[in-house]
Amino acid sequence: MFPPSINCSSNCSNQLQFDPSPQIKANYRERLPDAEPNYAATYYSHLGRVNLEEESIECTNARFFAIKSFSEANVHKSMKYQVWSSTQKGNQRLHEAYLQCEDAPLFLFYSVNESRRFVGVARMTSEVNFGARFPLWVQSGKWLGKFKVQWVFIKDVPNNEVKSILIPDNENKPITNVRDTQEIPFREGMMLLRKFKNYQHTTSMLDAFEYYDKEEKKISEAKANSKKYYFRKKRNTPLANFN
Repeated sequence: MFPPSINCSSNCSNQLQFDPSPQIKANYRERLPDAEPNYAATYYSHLGRVNLEEESIECTNARFFAIKSFSEANVHKSMKYQVWSSTQKGNQRLHEAYLQCEDAPLFLFYSVNESRRFVGVARMTSEVNFGARFPLWVQSGKWLGKFKVQWVFIKDVPNNEVKSILIPDNENKPITNVRDTQEIPFREGMMLLRKFKNYQHTTSMLDAFEYYDKEEKKISEAKANSKKYYFRKKRNTPLANFN
């Protein structure tokens, strides 16, 4: 319904611009009304293993962090490819916490800026590879470092369902006010995790998965065409005559 705005200039091969703001205000199903039912679970087997009723979440040593993304498209790619990247400081914070956890789980609560909801929970399953880049992020050249994640819950939980959870270390502000890669205390983290497990959702990003796959394909094709145009133009540019 609201396709990404693509600005293919001479450096389009390195970075494509994406305006995420219309997406987060649109109903998932309105974006691709003829989307295939159960598309995500059909084509990506790991997405068929989220939101399981038998998922065991009770633990005594887990750690919890918030992930705030500016782009819903990036969260789609995280769900699809089971990877995430943060800022340099965020990567370092998560890396150190993951090493300290040893065998304890480290959960990440995802939300998209301005969406007024949490969209899912993933476990961090590897340390950060600080020298690697994931090439498909929006503004891909901006994010250095990546790590693996395993998605546990993918469902929309509106802010008003969890804003009663207050964070003592953050001036008793609601959990909806947390910053990117901010650690959430154990008690409050478990409260939010239980909310995700038990919440009877009506929408989730899985509803828009086919839409985002199609948009990803469009952007990849635009990037490839831009590369071809750039190198063809460069090859056909006559050399200067210095005689």
